[in-house]
Amino acid sequence: LRPRGHAWGLILTCRAARSLAVGILVVAFPLVLERAQLDTLQLDTVLAAGVAGSTCLMLLVSCLSRSCGRRNVLGLFTALMAFGAAAVVSTEKFWALSIASFLGALTTMPNVAPHAP
Repeated sequence: LRPRGHAWGLILTCRAARSLAVGILVVAFPLVLERAQLDTLQLDTVLAAGVAGSTCLMLLVSCLSRSCGRRNVLGLFTALMAFGAAAVVSTEKFWALSIASFLGALTTMPNVAPHAP
């Protein structure tokens, strides 16, 4: 089944953006966390925030998909991931890293997200 019209382009664009972001994130996220010089508890908190954000987004998928449409939800989650990645790269503050990790569902396991294949 192939989506009709502009939906095909939107889906491919979101998938391409996510793949690029995940590729960059897998390399950059550990480097950013190392640069921030977080202690073990803070590092674990940032990583746990990413997993918690991913879990929350997966729960929201079922609620939002029917009311907003699956394609729109995919676009929203892709934008959140891009925002989270940009925020992580631009700061070294612990709380900002934790919030960005949560909102962007940033984890070191790229296939643990609602927009994973």
